[in-house]
Amino acid sequence: MRKRAWISLVALVCTGGIFPEMVAAQVYDLEPVVVTATTTPVSARKKNASVTVVTKEDIEENHYSTLQEVIEHVSGVNSVTFADGTGFEISGESSLTMRGSGNCVVVVDGIVQKTGNSYKSYLMQMNMDDIERVEVLKGSASTLYGADAVGGVVNIITKKNYEGVHGKARAAAGNFGYRNYHINTNGSKDKVFLDVSYDKTEKGNYKDGDGVRQIRDVDADTVNVKLGTRLNKTTDLTFTYQDIRQEGYASYIMPNWGNRLWTSDYKFKTFTTSIDYRSNDGKTSNKFSVLWGNFVSDRRRSKVGDGPAVAWESIDRDNISVSDRYYRWLDEKNRLAAGFEWQKYSVATVAAPHREIYERAFYVQDEWDVTDKLKFTGGLRYVSSNSYKAQWLDSWNLSYGINDNINVYVLSNKFYKTPSTTAIFGSNAFYANPSVKPETGRSNEIGINAAFNPSTHMDIAVFNRRHENAIVIKSLPGPKNIYENIGGTSHVKGAEINFEKKFARYFRGKIGFSRLIADKDSQIPRLPKTQYTLGLSYERDSYDVSIEGLNRSDFAPNNYFPAGFQNYLLEKNYWVWNVSADYKVNKDLKVFTKIYNIFDKCYMSATQYTAAGARIGEPLAYYTASGRSFMIGAEYQF
Repeated sequence: MRKRAWISLVALVCTGGIFPEMVAAQVYDLEPVVVTATTTPVSARKKNASVTVVTKEDIEENHYSTLQEVIEHVSGVNSVTFADGTGFEISGESSLTMRGSGNCVVVVDGIVQKTGNSYKSYLMQMNMDDIERVEVLKGSASTLYGADAVGGVVNIITKKNYEGVHGKARAAAGNFGYRNYHINTNGSKDKVFLDVSYDKTEKGNYKDGDGVRQIRDVDADTVNVKLGTRLNKTTDLTFTYQDIRQEGYASYIMPNWGNRLWTSDYKFKTFTTSIDYRSNDGKTSNKFSVLWGNFVSDRRRSKVGDGPAVAWESIDRDNISVSDRYYRWLDEKNRLAAGFEWQKYSVATVAAPHREIYERAFYVQDEWDVTDKLKFTGGLRYVSSNSYKAQWLDSWNLSYGINDNINVYVLSNKFYKTPSTTAIFGSNAFYANPSVKPETGRSNEIGINAAFNPSTHMDIAVFNRRHENAIVIKSLPGPKNIYENIGGTSHVKGAEINFEKKFARYFRGKIGFSRLIADKDSQIPRLPKTQYTLGLSYERDSYDVSIEGLNRSDFAPNNYFPAGFQNYLLEKNYWVWNVSADYKVNKDLKVFTKIYNIFDKCYMSATQYTAAGARIGEPLAYYTASGRSFMIGAEYQF
């Protein structure tokens, strides 16, 4: 199958030779604008970091309903939610990892979403209709986005301009009890703009690729509100509110104990206020924001068929953060970004009834065009908290434009990650370890961005990340594990290749490849070392069709699992293919369908080692992903 992937890549590269008359007739522009890496908008061919852009057209064509689906087909990214998140909404098993690190950051319109359970709510539900594009920055980005932005940043840019008043209603249904109802309205009048959405999703029992029935029941409701006013020609005041409520249960397989059920009630909400200033000439801007978030989860566990679930863990977390970012063109060759952040994070669990963590940070970043082709970016962040000593984190980036179409860069970022409250105070699944130390390190990267023409892009990046006191999970006899540090220096390194081409009038193809290597595999548990992503779309005025393939292989056998558990994944190399299509009946009505896992592949969405009761050579606890499934729906605009 890997051979087929490389054949596909060669075919895409050579398309100009296969369809010369089509390419010569017209150049089809792919180039998006990206802003994540340095805050200065640049075209894709001039970016000085590894950034992948998912546009609103991509979201619509592939019918992505969650952020997890949006980023899952980006090379170097792995997003896993155990059992659709049911019972694992805050657990480390449900996580977003980039370049082998679960320390990633989600940003919405420039506001870092540190909301008690970090980004996990965004993996489940948010308003897809209000997204303009999603920029995925892979690699450390400590200066602008936080000391713990180790693996990368998911930067969500929502829509800014609403003309008139519009509405959208969508309904979809499928097998395995899938139901989705969504309504969205947005618009502007005079100086006020508004976007409101409500989404309801239900999921029932499913069969995996082997035809084995798995128990699942998910009922989720999400409300998103964005209300803003233009105070004057240069300043906007915006309020956003998100409310997610989910309840349900899902089973996981334990061959030596019998199937278990996780049951949970989950509530999550955030409220954000921001004042956004941009000068008329666009050379000065400032954004001040306040974010409040609250997360409540009540998890219960039982054996299938044993009656009511038994209480496992109740969690109540809330967070308030205040931030300000200032940006200015000092002159035509020099641009400055500076800001501050303050956060108070509170947690209440059985292990830690009341704990507050304060964190303060100041940062500055300077972009300097040394010559017309050479650019240097340097940054410095100071971060301190009431739990650990203060740190200075530096970053630098040097890029060179060989010509208008090829840009090369080299960068280095220092990062600093404090232990989680679970690591320090423990939980029902982990022993407390007050002596666990913060993790520090540096990430280095070399890359090239090439645009052979406006319709053909290729990016290559190679990185090497060094960790001091890397924090990992250690298995212990009995029902609990523990977080601890790996002594000395440990390495994670890898490479990524992304190729995209728009050929002929209607076709667009994408290929991604990533490779991940760690000298101590406990740093990358449950992660594939090799990953391919493939995509092909055919777009016409009245209909479009898209196909996506995702390969994950060579999963890391790490020291979280004891000797003898070398085959802890039942499937170590798998391809999953999805196909989407929609047809525009008229300008207001569209019908669509999507088939997931079209070849009915049986694979594990995730797995875990259960110390108590497990025996060498036995399969471990795992979640099988859904087998072939489909959904069909209609969307009406008014």
